[in-house]
Amino acid sequence: MLGPLAMTHAGVSVPLTGGRRRRLLAALLVNANAVVPADRLIDILWGADAPDTAPRNLHNQVWRLRAALEDSGGAALVTEPPGYLLRVEPSAIDAVRFEAALSDAAAERLARPERAVERLTTALQLWRGPAYAEFADEEFCRYEAIRLAELRLVAVEERFAAGMDLGRYAELVGELDAFAVEHPLRERATELLMTALHRSGRQADATEVYLRFRRHLVEHLGVEPSPALRRHHEHLLRADPVPPAASWPAGATREQVGNLRSELSELVGRAADVEAARRTLARARVVTLTGTGGVGKTRLATGVAAALRADFPHGVWVCELAAVRDGWLVPDVLATTLGVRESRGADVTDGLVDFLRSRRALLVVDNCEHVLDAAAGLVTALARGCPELTVLVTSREPLGIEGEHVLPVRPLAVPPPAAGQDPALVARIPSVELFTDRARAALPTFALGEHNVAAVVEICRGLDGLPLAIELAATRLRSMSLDEIGDRLERRLEFLHSPRRTREARHSTLGAVVAWSYDLLSPREQAVFDALSVLVGSFTLDDAVAVAADEELGPAEVVDVVTDLVHKSMLVADTDRAPTRYTVLETLRIFGRERLTRTGRLEALLGRHTALCLAVAEGSASGLVGPDEAAWAERVTGLLDDLRGAHTRALAAEPEIAVRLSAALLRFTSTHGPSELYGWADRAVGAASGSPGPRLAAALAVAAAGAARSGDLVAATDLARRGLDAVPVRDDPARRFPLWVLARVASFEDRLADAAHLYAVVAELAGRAGDDQCAAYVTASGALQHAYLGATAHAVSVARRAKKLAMATRNPTAIAWADCVLGVALRDSDPERALAILERANEVGRACGNAYIPGAALSASAAVTTRHDDPYRAARLVLETIGYWSRQNHRVQRWGVLRTAVILLTRFGDDVAAATLHGAVTASGAAVRPTGVDAELLEAAVAGIAERLGTERFAAATAHGAALPEEDVVALARVAVDRAPAGRLHVVRPLRQPLPRSLPG
Repeated sequence: MLGPLAMTHAGVSVPLTGGRRRRLLAALLVNANAVVPADRLIDILWGADAPDTAPRNLHNQVWRLRAALEDSGGAALVTEPPGYLLRVEPSAIDAVRFEAALSDAAAERLARPERAVERLTTALQLWRGPAYAEFADEEFCRYEAIRLAELRLVAVEERFAAGMDLGRYAELVGELDAFAVEHPLRERATELLMTALHRSGRQADATEVYLRFRRHLVEHLGVEPSPALRRHHEHLLRADPVPPAASWPAGATREQVGNLRSELSELVGRAADVEAARRTLARARVVTLTGTGGVGKTRLATGVAAALRADFPHGVWVCELAAVRDGWLVPDVLATTLGVRESRGADVTDGLVDFLRSRRALLVVDNCEHVLDAAAGLVTALARGCPELTVLVTSREPLGIEGEHVLPVRPLAVPPPAAGQDPALVARIPSVELFTDRARAALPTFALGEHNVAAVVEICRGLDGLPLAIELAATRLRSMSLDEIGDRLERRLEFLHSPRRTREARHSTLGAVVAWSYDLLSPREQAVFDALSVLVGSFTLDDAVAVAADEELGPAEVVDVVTDLVHKSMLVADTDRAPTRYTVLETLRIFGRERLTRTGRLEALLGRHTALCLAVAEGSASGLVGPDEAAWAERVTGLLDDLRGAHTRALAAEPEIAVRLSAALLRFTSTHGPSELYGWADRAVGAASGSPGPRLAAALAVAAAGAARSGDLVAATDLARRGLDAVPVRDDPARRFPLWVLARVASFEDRLADAAHLYAVVAELAGRAGDDQCAAYVTASGALQHAYLGATAHAVSVARRAKKLAMATRNPTAIAWADCVLGVALRDSDPERALAILERANEVGRACGNAYIPGAALSASAAVTTRHDDPYRAARLVLETIGYWSRQNHRVQRWGVLRTAVILLTRFGDDVAAATLHGAVTASGAAVRPTGVDAELLEAAVAGIAERLGTERFAAATAHGAALPEEDVVALARVAVDRAPAGRLHVVRPLRQPLPRSLPG
């Protein structure tokens, strides 16, 4: 990438011919390890002149490029709907190696400048010419090429700066001068050249460089140099080449002015934070790093200070306030730090201002939260009286002064749930990187690998990415295993303590860190914080009020306190979305829970928590059936962690509450919820021993629906009938939910007439209950049964009636489902219109967050395109649909699309794969069997496969498929469909193909 596009393997060039293949590789490299949609690749390769055969041509180019990549051994090109993904180790890409070297060099420049020079020199040698040379002006990689070119110039400047850190001012002047002339608008190059000339004793030349740069800016751009460069110029005019040691405290030398200590451990995972702080300090003179205790504010501040040391000729000074208990002592502590002698009768703060007034220095004021007012007053006086001074503050809350820029310091990023178990990928996540580094320091033989990556991931996630907690956990490896450490994290506040004799008492245990912050809170802040610790996941202000407001603290006061807790870094606020969501880090939550237990308030607050969960769940039952469905779905999804906690707690103590929650979540579970909610209902009805009624019937219906979607129709029927028994009056509207499930089971079992009748009964009961959304939905489901029976005209008529009912409710799910069924009904009479309607159903379903309808529309679209349309498009849809139902953990639906794949593969001539899949689908107990015309069509297609393969090969293939585990069947289908477009279409093109009978409604 850093030059003309090239591939090598073991040092040998791998030929890559063909302009379009090179362009395809470049497009994939720009988005390495991310999916690039096929439509986007077609646009890149052919633009507006794309032929009708572009999808097939793209498959051909992908196939050829895949072969070349296999020869190189460094990357894999895989199909990942809706396009392709180039899976490549980042270290195999020269641009990534270059960026990593630049980041590493920046991190160690001040501590080991000679090493930084070596790293940057090696990194710059990777460049063979302009990035993406032949494609640099193309839209698809222009911005990436520009970005890399800018990083190249930054690397050159960083190498100059590191060389100057080694005192090589005079020898670098010539190279710097040439670089500045070549890049006359780069202010950093001019600043470095001015500094090198000044430190070489050439003050007049340094001034001339500045004037030359200023003239160029004014003449060409009409602007002046930045304030920072102007201050640098003014400083050079009046400063000696090296600041005189006589003006500084005893012990300071020409080589290092200030008291910034060298750190004994590496700053890990904070490169982006260091860079953000550097950028902010370039435009602001007071910057405060805020964050919860143990997040690493002090370590980050010293890392930033070390990176900026060269920019402050009068030194970097660190004033530590952790041990100061009285605010009036703060100025005295700073005076002692700087070696400023107090004059008789003079104010200490005035003396500090006089001392620092003309000096360009960086002052780090560390740990201000407990003497906030005094620190704020001192920093305000210094900032106003000392124009060359820059102040970097660390505190658990901002100073709240004029001109202050606040940079929140977040915990290190933790592995996401989908991070996988690849040690090479996980190792680059900052929290894991820190744990690994500190683990090696504690246990030199430690190495992250497949055998322990899962345990490390759980520890880092369990500790919220909190650096201090991770470091303390890593030191435990000297005496126990990773699993033993993980098992003890519930007692982390006492379990995690430091073995260092030099660590401050407030950082000696994780509990001490949290207690330090907690003790600084006011009594009402402590009360609200304790109450909020019962919330398991993120929460809104309404949630906070629900659990924390009481007779002593009203809702408005709770809102004010929440704001205060955010300022004091006891809560994390996510303001990027509305409503704002707040989070209590797990470590702080455990502390709050322990406080509640000790004060006897835990049970009462858990009761409020359960009441909140019930209120939201029961509110969603009506909210999800109206026009505000998307907002209610987001509301319940945001509270899902807390709903899980409340449900689990109720199972053990009050099973009837668990039943009530599952019943209230029926709508959310069926349309938006993750599959685990069906398990909640199953456990709730298993534990319940109370009286029957509508809630038990609804919870049993949810459990029955879960059994049906997993393919266990016997259990689904039993649970649904138990639901009917819970409300024995035949015209009770509460029976509509168990009957709804029985209708789905009838559809799955090919009893289509029975299913249609049951859906009609459900619609009638829904009408009595005033549940118009349910009536619209099941009317559409009844239309689907008529479509399966071949009564197309009647199915279309009923589907349109369902759409009219749905539009009256303005409910997106009802509208999308009616469209989905209408598309299915039109699949043969008007396939083009059917596909358009199915696409609309997909879009509406996705927009409202429905988890079922987008997949149902995809399944139907895949079948229609396989049956009537371009098979290459069908292949893409089949792969996308398999992936969708796999993510939803919906086995029945996935088996349905696997049956579609059987027919598709026959069109591509892959009879062996088609026969194998047919054997698997036939043997599966979860796959719905086709009936009527669909069964006849499938039977004809399979007969054709058997005839072409011969009896023995067909029997062997189907037997092999029948013996495969389900996940292996899915993998086989994906591979076969993915490779099919590279082959030729079979001469036999089926005119009709059975629609998957997996959309029961």
